[in-house]
Amino acid sequence: MDSPEGEQLTAASPMLFMFVPFALLTRRWTRLVALLLAGNLALLYALWFYFTQQNLRFLEVGGPVLAGLSAIGLGAALTNRYAFGLRHIVILLLLFEPSRWMNYLWFERPLDCALRVASDDYYKTYAPAAMQALNDPDLLPRNAKVLFLGEAQMFYCRRIHAASTVFDTNVLEEIVRAARTPEDIRAALQKQSITDLYVDTGELRRLQTSYRYVCQGEERLGMLDGFNWDLFGRFAREYLRPVWAYPAQARDVAFPWERWPEFLKLSASGAHGGDFIAIYELR
Repeated sequence: MDSPEGEQLTAASPMLFMFVPFALLTRRWTRLVALLLAGNLALLYALWFYFTQQNLRFLEVGGPVLAGLSAIGLGAALTNRYAFGLRHIVILLLLFEPSRWMNYLWFERPLDCALRVASDDYYKTYAPAAMQALNDPDLLPRNAKVLFLGEAQMFYCRRIHAASTVFDTNVLEEIVRAARTPEDIRAALQKQSITDLYVDTGELRRLQTSYRYVCQGEERLGMLDGFNWDLFGRFAREYLRPVWAYPAQARDVAFPWERWPEFLKLSASGAHGGDFIAIYELR
């Protein structure tokens, strides 16, 4: 896994897991806590296995549970009166730092990460350029409300916003389906106090081509399946003004949204013309 600065996170160790079996040495009430944590971990694994077999989505959530379970086991190994030999093994493991020779490096230290994330310096250093632009008071007014399209990770967003994952009822999709004209879309967005649109075509492309699921008895492929791109394209030309883009030249070119399905087909063959991130102002 990469860190925000593009480097591998190197603060984890196999010790995160190896003390889990020792939780069986705990006393009654502590063992109950350990069993609850183990049940939580089993549920997380089942969700990962049946819904999204992307390792990081299991590890990021399951890591703290494993750490808690392992901490209980470590405490039992150090305090159990019948585990005298285990104490020496634990000390040796701590001294030799097995994370170095096993090269099993996943997580960043939670406390260190939390403290740095909480600071403005960390935000300024690691927040993506697009999020920094979105939060810039000189680019958008402080009372702006942003609708995200193709982006479901708003960790760095410090504005009022509306967003949808691939499994949610999509805000923009509902609006466009109920609209007959570009003016209808504009009126519906204004009714929800939405002033700006944040678009990440790379994420939108990934979300539209990576998930197949059944919703209300209808099989769907990803986000905005069956979306009226022609109507949205007309709306974008008339009522969306780009105020920021990456790469910068994307700001000067009106993207033909009505041709988005063609763009998806090209992207499947690796022949698409390149992704971009853009922030649009609703006029």
